Amino acid sequence: GRPSLRRRKSMRLQGYDYAQPGAYFVTLCTQDRACIFGEIVGSQMRSNTMGHIVADCWQAIPSHFQTVELDAWVAMPNHFHGIVWITDVPVGASHAAPLHASPPPRRPLGTIVGSFKSATARRINTLRGTPGMPVWQRNYHERIVRSHASLNDIREYIHVNPARWAMDRE
Repeated sequence: GRPSLRRRKSMRLQGYDYAQPGAYFVTLCTQDRACIFGEIVGSQMRSNTMGHIVADCWQAIPSHFQTVELDAWVAMPNHFHGIVWITDVPVGASHAAPLHASPPPRRPLGTIVGSFKSATARRINTLRGTPGMPVWQRNYHERIVRSHASLNDIREYIHVNPARWAMDRE
């Protein structure tokens, strides 16, 4: 018989349009959870060069995706948390825009995250001379932020993440 291809279970919400406007909380982990972005000193994240690359690439997202705004985020030694807003209007759009101009396409969350992962991996691998080596785990976790209370809880979680590092280490 034919070898069965192992299907990876998707963590995405079935039938949900991940390009629709709203806030999304994303978490990405490094390959093998390697601590490559820096270290926690006291309750502060001290990014190394690779951690700075992650920060630079994250902050550049809105310049590549016109309908994306960034909220709270943190690069940790072996993972990254961030809140992404997908909007209906280009960020910084003026009301004087011509009426016939069509709105820029909204990109799905997966496209945005994929672009971030490949940009960081390319720059990190160039830096360390390891072309093609995985930097990130294959997938990522996302949560649709459905309320202001939830948004504030996530912002707080991101903010205290470095301080919790010592307690969370197995």
